[in-house]
Parts: sequence; C-alpha cells; structure tokens
Amino acid sequence: MNNLQSHPYMEFGSSNSFEKVEEMIFTRVGQAGFAGVFITGISSITHDIKLISNFPGEFISPYCSNKYFLHDPVLQHCSSHHSPVTWHDSYRVALKSKETRLLHQLSLAAGIEHCLAVPTFTNRGAGVVNLLFSGTKEDFLRLCAEKYAELIGLSQLFFGELSKNHPEKLFMQFKLTTREEECLQFIVKGLSNLEISRLMNVSRDRVKELVSLILKKLEAANRTEAVMIAAKSGAL
Repeated sequence: MNNLQSHPYMEFGSSNSFEKVEEMIFTRVGQAGFAGVFITGISSITHDIKLISNFPGEFISPYCSNKYFLHDPVLQHCSSHHSPVTWHDSYRVALKSKETRLLHQLSLAAGIEHCLAVPTFTNRGAGVVNLLFSGTKEDFLRLCAEKYAELIGLSQLFFGELSKNHPEKLFMQFKLTTREEECLQFIVKGLSNLEISRLMNVSRDRVKELVSLILKKLEAANRTEAVMIAAKSGAL
C-alpha cells in the first residue's frame, strides 16, 4: 500500500479550473491506494443530485437516473453522523427496503463492494466523500484502519476545495433573482419584513412577495427552513 505521507498534498486554490481540480483529486485518490472517488453535497432538496466521480458508469448512470440517492443509506448516515462508515456496514443495517436492496445489487454488479464513506463539512454545507477500494476486504479494512485520520483529512481537503471554489459542482443551485438573493440575506440575519422593506427601499407588500417566492423556489415551509435549505445547498 502507498503511504499517504509519501505524497504531499497537492496545491489547491481559486486559480485552478474545475477540470484541474478534478484531475488532481482523481490522481491523489489513486496515490492513496484507492480505485475511485465519489463526492457529493448533501442537501435537504432531494429531487436531484450533483456529484463528481470516476466510479464505473454502469453504477453512476442508474444511481442518478433512477434516483437511488433518495434511498441511499450511506448518504442518510453521513447526513446525520460525523463518523465514517463502510458501505458494507451501512447496507447491512438497511436492506429491508426494496429500493435499498436494488441499490446494493447495482453496486455489486458494477464491482463496487469495498467503499469508505467520509462525512465532510464546510460553511457552505455538508457532503460525503466515498473512496472505492478494488482489493480484498482484508486489505481494505487494513488500509482504512492504518490511514484512518489521513483519509478523513484527505476527504475534507477535497470537499473543502470544491465547496469553496466550485460549489455549483456539488450543490443544487437555486435560480433566485438579485432582489430575492438580497432579501434572503436579510432573512438569514433574522430581520423582520418591516426592517427588510426599509433596507431594500420597497414596500412591505413587496417584501412579502419576495419572501413567498423564496419559500416556493427553495421548497421551504417557513423562513427558518428556507435558511437551513439555502445553507445546506451552498446558496449562502
């Protein structure tokens, strides 16, 4: 197995194009001893998903088109826990639903068996980095145990770079108008409609209209939920 410390972290930064960052991530994952990586943001908006991956196409294509991510126990774990989990352990406790069984069968058919899922977090939202290992289960578990902290750090490095400089590749982007975005920023600060109307120099009725449009586009039940959804989706 390659030692992660023998391959210093590559330089990331805002000057790098997404294509360059993606190439660097795929290369770094290979140097770490893994065959592939699957990175996505975790959003409370579940009708779609954005991801970056070099996993086999026969897995990624149906995973997205059949919306298997709605039933993915790995994503469910990482949305509420800070600890990494293997796909095997995650599926083992969640194979009761038909959809989860189909997803598990899909991963095995595509040769995806040994994966480590690492929950990741930034001020833009949460996500998960899945690392695919192509060897035996014993070698996979040994590598995870020996390089546990380093794999967490590497995953956070990837997610942090993407979240900061290329959030549109991980999170669903809401098409808010300039005025709606301005209003949302005031909502985040907890301001009342009256306060917002004075700062935006519009009527209270116009603010109510803007708030209503924001809630509709974010599919939120109220202002608090709208702020949570916007934060988790990288819109803030």
